[in-house]
Amino acid sequence: MSEIIKHKGKIIEINSDDIKVEIEANAACGSCSAKKICGMTESETKIITVKTNNGYEDYSDINPTELSLGQEVELGMTTTAGISAALLSYFYPVVVLIAVLILTIKLSGSDLLGVVISFAALALYYALLKKFGNNNKKIRFFILR
Repeated sequence: MSEIIKHKGKIIEINSDDIKVEIEANAACGSCSAKKICGMTESETKIITVKTNNGYEDYSDINPTELSLGQEVELGMTTTAGISAALLSYFYPVVVLIAVLILTIKLSGSDLLGVVISFAALALYYALLKKFGNNNKKIRFFILR
């Protein structure tokens, strides 16, 4: 089992398939070894959507029907999930951008066309990530307690 990144939060919405939890990073995030993976900053508030059937029953002993609005909970995410999220969000887009830029310039000989097409490819990458990225079970938060 990998290490777990934890955040405390408050339940703000409960639906049949998911639970929305508001988390606020605190000063302790500055010294956390996982802060680069997590993406939280000192004064940032985020809404995290937690799927109620996310396949993390090994980590969580919470029954979603026992939760209520305003309840304080602790969210968890495995460090491998954080690394996967960072790769999908930052590393792969740069690879796509550079690869498409080089390929387009080689094929067309136009730097301007290369830049335009590479940014279009980057926009397409993020659009596809937004549409299909939530299906990746490795990058989901779960409720610890």
